[in-house]
Amino acid sequence: MKHFVLRTLTQAKRMIVTVVGFTVLAVGIAMIVLPGPAVVVIPIGLAILATEFIWARNLLIMVKERIARMRAGSACQNRSKSTVIIQAVESQKEEKQFMKTMPEEKTA
Repeated sequence: MKHFVLRTLTQAKRMIVTVVGFTVLAVGIAMIVLPGPAVVVIPIGLAILATEFIWARNLLIMVKERIARMRAGSACQNRSKSTVIIQAVESQKEEKQFMKTMPEEKTA
């Protein structure tokens, strides 16, 4: 009898995790086209499902890796944009200094 109760509680827990996880995941997928933070909600749903399912754990790992790659790519792009801006400002300063050192032309 004790084994039956423990098995039933384990199955109930798994069923609750499954229902809650798929509900959160479905809401996150809906937020792709609806307003809302889909990028946050979908990994939360996968994390809930990953407590019970291997496939969800593997998918969550892939999503985390993709987010890390996106962050690394955008960081490189931001650095390159800021570098270009800094170089443009410095060249403008150099040009102004050069123009100050040039003798003015005299018109007749």
